[in-house]
Amino acid sequence: PIEVMKRVVSDMHLEQITIAYGMTETSPVSCQSSTDTPLDKRVSTVGQVQPHLEVKVIDPESGEPVPRGRSGELCTRGYSVMHGYWGDPEKTREAIDAEGWMHTGDLATMDAEGYVNIVGRIKDMVIRGGENIYPREIEEFLYRHPQV
Repeated sequence: PIEVMKRVVSDMHLEQITIAYGMTETSPVSCQSSTDTPLDKRVSTVGQVQPHLEVKVIDPESGEPVPRGRSGELCTRGYSVMHGYWGDPEKTREAIDAEGWMHTGDLATMDAEGYVNIVGRIKDMVIRGGENIYPREIEEFLYRHPQV
C-alpha cells in the first residue's frame, strides 16, 4: 500500500527501495521501479516493464488493449513466461493465449510513461450501483487513517 511504502522509506530510511511485480509463472519479475524512479511513482506503482519483455493492459471481455490510464487485465509476454503448467494443457490454455501472452488475472492501469499500477484482481472486483469497486482501493483509503 502507498501509505505503508511512504513510511518504509521515511521511518526505515530505505530511500532506495524499489517495488517489483511478477508471478511464479513469469519467472518472477515483469515490472519494477528503479532507484531513479521518482518517489511518488516508486510508492504508487510497480514500475515499468523489464527489458526484453512486453506488457499490455486489455479489456477482460473483448481482449482488446485499453487506452492508457484505463483499468484492464495485465498481460505479459517474453522469455521469462513459462511454457505451461506441467501435465495440464487445459490450464495452460486458460493462462497463456495463442500469441504467448500470460493473462495474470490482475487488474492494472498503465500511465503515459509506462508505469504500471495494480488496482485489483479480476475475481475480487465488486460491482455496486454500476461502479467497479476494488478491495485494494478500500485498503488504500483505510491505510490513510492514523489508527490503522
